[in-house]
Amino acid sequence: RDLPSFPTRHSPDLELQPAELFDDDLYDPGAPLAPFADQICFEISQSPTQAQVPEFRAHMQRLRALGYRIAVGDIGAADTGLGSLALVEPDGVKLDMSLFRNMESLRVKRTLIRALVRLCEDLESSLIATGVDSEDERTIFTGCGGDLMQGLRFAEPAFPFPTPSF
Repeated sequence: RDLPSFPTRHSPDLELQPAELFDDDLYDPGAPLAPFADQICFEISQSPTQAQVPEFRAHMQRLRALGYRIAVGDIGAADTGLGSLALVEPDGVKLDMSLFRNMESLRVKRTLIRALVRLCEDLESSLIATGVDSEDERTIFTGCGGDLMQGLRFAEPAFPFPTPSF
């Protein structure tokens, strides 16, 4: 499938709060992060509203013009709505582990995961399952059509970066 390029496993995923979009240094081509923009994905983890961030789409366009990628985090968490997908138009969507946990016993969760996989394909956005900690979770997610995952199933957090186990 032809999806937008998404950061490699070594690329930093930096959380960005809506209020930080007002920091002019974020858009400065001379800022310390700017030379690495094509390697950085900003994760918008709190669902921003138009009231919080006027001209939100313009902020996203400015970041993308510098080479940054944008992801929406925590999809499936109780306080994150699908409306954030329409507002952000993300390059990547991170599936919250709360929706992912215990899905082997809940048909409705598997149905939602399959629907999100199809939705992200239609939106040309990558779907990444977070918190994949067991082989059963990996098998179930791939059975729902997903293919991008992160979690303890693959490697424990470490520095320097560990070699993942597939």
